[in-house]
Amino acid sequence: GYNQKEVLEFIDSVDKSDIKTLSLIYAITEDSRYTEAIENYFSPYFGIVPIPGLKYTNISTLYAGYWLLYKLGKELKYLSKAKEFVATTQDRHGAFSETKEALPDLRSNYCGFFILNLP
Repeated sequence: GYNQKEVLEFIDSVDKSDIKTLSLIYAITEDSRYTEAIENYFSPYFGIVPIPGLKYTNISTLYAGYWLLYKLGKELKYLSKAKEFVATTQDRHGAFSETKEALPDLRSNYCGFFILNLP
């Protein structure tokens, strides 16, 4: 098996520019030092974007970002924009998809419900 030192060395070697990666690292380590620049992922148009400055988002990016903000006790900035995006991914049966053009799936449903139920 892996020891903690090996895991931390691996985490230090990983590209941490994506919000999903930062969220996963925090979920594994509960170490917030990797999340110090989380504000760079905010977007007044989408809520949260995968990489700072990107003009795109998807439901799993929004989930990762808002889950991380929630766990860190930080402001859920632009949450109304995220909820607007999530609503656009919902089909006529109520299911959610990764983007407007994708088919619904179980993971996207979980992410959609999580985001819509944030205060």
